[in-house]
Amino acid sequence: MITTVAGATAPAEPGYVRQRAKALVRQHDPHARVLILHALPQWSGDPTLTVEDRVVHVRPCASQLAVLDAYAQLPADDYLVVLTDRTTQDLGDAVLLRAWRRRIEMPDLWQAVPALFNATGCSRDLHRVGTWAPAALLSHAPAGGWPPARGVEVTASHALGNLLAHLLGRSLPETPDASLVLTTLDSPAARARWRGVDPALRAELTDWAEAHLGVEVGFALRAGAHPSPVTPLAVGLAMAALWDPAATGMARGQATGILIERHLDGRQLTVEAGARIGAACAAVVRQRLAVNAVQAVEARHTLAQAEAVLADLGWAEGAELSDLLPAGLSARMRALGEALGQGSEAAEQALATVTAHALAQHETPTLAAARMAVRLTRWLETPETTCTTLHDSLHRQVRDGAWVDRAVNAVWNGSDDGVLAQHYAALLARVAARRHARDQVAAQQLAAHAAAPHAVEGSVAVERLLAEVVQPWRLQDGVLLIVLDAMSLAVATEIAESVGELGLVEWVPATGTRMSAIAALPSLTEISRASLLSGALTTGTGPVEKKGFATLFPGAPLFHKDDLRSDAGEQLPASVTAAIDDVAGRPVVGVVLNTIDDTLHKQDVSAMTWTLDRLAPLRALLTAARAAGRTVVLTADHGHVVEQATEARPGDTSRWRTPDSGEVTDGEVLVRGPRVLAPGGEAVLLWDPSVHYGRRHPGYHGGASLAEVTIPVIVLQRLVTAGAQPAGAKGWVPAPPQAPEWWNEPVRQTEPEETVSAPARKASAPKAARPAVVDPSQDALFDVAPAEESDAAPAAASSTGDLVDALLASPAYAGQKARAGRRRPDDTVVATVVRTLLARGHRAHRDTLASEAGIPVHHVEPTLAAVKRLLNVEGYAVLEDDVDRVSVKLDVALLRDQFGI
Repeated sequence: MITTVAGATAPAEPGYVRQRAKALVRQHDPHARVLILHALPQWSGDPTLTVEDRVVHVRPCASQLAVLDAYAQLPADDYLVVLTDRTTQDLGDAVLLRAWRRRIEMPDLWQAVPALFNATGCSRDLHRVGTWAPAALLSHAPAGGWPPARGVEVTASHALGNLLAHLLGRSLPETPDASLVLTTLDSPAARARWRGVDPALRAELTDWAEAHLGVEVGFALRAGAHPSPVTPLAVGLAMAALWDPAATGMARGQATGILIERHLDGRQLTVEAGARIGAACAAVVRQRLAVNAVQAVEARHTLAQAEAVLADLGWAEGAELSDLLPAGLSARMRALGEALGQGSEAAEQALATVTAHALAQHETPTLAAARMAVRLTRWLETPETTCTTLHDSLHRQVRDGAWVDRAVNAVWNGSDDGVLAQHYAALLARVAARRHARDQVAAQQLAAHAAAPHAVEGSVAVERLLAEVVQPWRLQDGVLLIVLDAMSLAVATEIAESVGELGLVEWVPATGTRMSAIAALPSLTEISRASLLSGALTTGTGPVEKKGFATLFPGAPLFHKDDLRSDAGEQLPASVTAAIDDVAGRPVVGVVLNTIDDTLHKQDVSAMTWTLDRLAPLRALLTAARAAGRTVVLTADHGHVVEQATEARPGDTSRWRTPDSGEVTDGEVLVRGPRVLAPGGEAVLLWDPSVHYGRRHPGYHGGASLAEVTIPVIVLQRLVTAGAQPAGAKGWVPAPPQAPEWWNEPVRQTEPEETVSAPARKASAPKAARPAVVDPSQDALFDVAPAEESDAAPAAASSTGDLVDALLASPAYAGQKARAGRRRPDDTVVATVVRTLLARGHRAHRDTLASEAGIPVHHVEPTLAAVKRLLNVEGYAVLEDDVDRVSVKLDVALLRDQFGI
């Protein structure tokens, strides 16, 4: 870029000519429509400019005669800019008398800059930049002009920042920083645009940006100008790995030198500068990973390119140290695999390093498998008790085994990394051995029950489910019975977690645990489903089921697969919707969904996530029932086991055979009796999930494993408005969280913390028992006694040395209760929450607290909020959420201080 300096003549700067033409037009002197600029008499631009709706002609003139000729050709009302290198004496009065200000104007590019920004002058810092700045601002002025200055003077940061943004293709106004420049130059189009800038200007602007916007911006501009397909972000991420304090070794040093030579044109960087550049690039990529799916895909492409850069530098292993690059996550996952064999504590720590990786911030099947693997490691360290009755086995399957099955399914196809897959396989083998022992015991108990059927506490025979569950709830607001054919307890745990989003609340028996049903044997659809829907042990298909259902509930419709085919635009057929809406006329409506059973015969279900949408039209059915005010009873006819490298044995059926086909061998049990509906009232059932008869399928049922014969029973009601009393069948209560403790909590390795605080302990008060029954009223978890009655109530407890008793007996606690009013937490709830936290090292998952205190799922948040208000005196955080947002932590020292304990 050539500019005019004192005593020299240079070509006119097009931007300057246009700017001075605008000044000529704006001076509004009809007798001075000519501007003479001292410049070389040459012009390659447009000979005619339009400035504020006026025409301005630009003419290079090498002599007085040429100027006079231009005057003669100037149309009336038009303006003229003359470019000439002649002196005042050469041109004479004949020329100058018609010129603006009657003189030749010596170009001063700085003089033109303020007007570009609607300012009156340029700041000192802009003048100090150098003579390249005004020429660049003039020649690269955007069509819409530069953004107005923020004050009377235009500053370097405003002028050159917008110049840089404009050259990079950004919309103006803009304030460039490291994030913006790195993000912009990640685009090939932006890099091509930047490389197209005059090299001299690019170098000047890069130096200015590095000095004033940071070394990160300077790096980005230099790397972006490099004729390489590698983005500055990718180079910066490679630098982050190379400049990592943990990176050592000769290979790392050699790779650093190669990177500087190839991507930084040999420009040396200090350790601090390299670290800043790497951190800035990492921050940009982390942000893009979190914004949306499109930017996340682009960010992952950049990460892959960074790994390729490191490999090209001969230091591919360095990526494994990164908490951002994919190789770093893979390395952490392998470390997790090794830790699975070292106990749950090591596995927990390894999982923490996995989840700290940037690519682990969004849940994926791979990460879900890792979490499930750690859960299984915890489970293996929980005590295993002997189940002496069928009730014990079924209850344990509901409270524990179903969650194990769910975790196993997630881990089974958990990784495409061969090393990690081997660790998962070893873990699953240990889990299978423990589950194998459970199924073996339960199979013998099931055989005894089949021979002499009897009532099993907490469970109901499938043929009695309509009478003992549907009928009591029918008397409330009507029932929608949904039978999900082959839904196992593991699948039911996933579905139950999803219904809250629809405004539905689960109810359970007063024990606080979900009821289960026992399948008829063999656990086949034509046996167990027919018995369920007929209310009696029988066999048959759809017509038998409909007839039996209508006999039990006259006029009650039962919709099967073909009945659920809807017209265009509908989620449910009009006949189904009308039946659900008609609560008075049809208090019971039944629906059978075959999605799970059909899938077991068609596709791999080992790692399938069973959502409401996958089980269409389940969401639509639940929504319709909620709108009608119906209770939903969600159940199945039997469960299933998943194909997981099972052993194939000769046979015509998947999981059962007739006794005359051979002796009972390992993994089988002979069942006979009134609940066995096979020919002759007896059958040989497989209880070992790792075996099947005949052809291989994605899943099986018909056998005697706990996953097949234990049927989930989930009762749902719509969430009532605040202050209203929920109506439940007698003996049923809103459900507390159902997950076992190991699902959410690390295994406790030590004894619970001592809670004694008084120096002279007289007696130890017994620990509060876990509530067995949850009161269904909205106010059940809150003390509704008048405040004045409760102020002096706990005096007797103050004599004990127990921390919780001392808390409840303290005057400060009484004062907090008085201020809380009628809707304060009940003392039993507060005591249980605090004791649970003390027993678990001052931190516990909110579901653990709710389960221990008997708090219904839909009351967990408001109840814990009420406990916090009670304990957090004057806003001090005695009780607060942990950083994971699902756990709660207790500050014991602050508790003692605030309550004077």
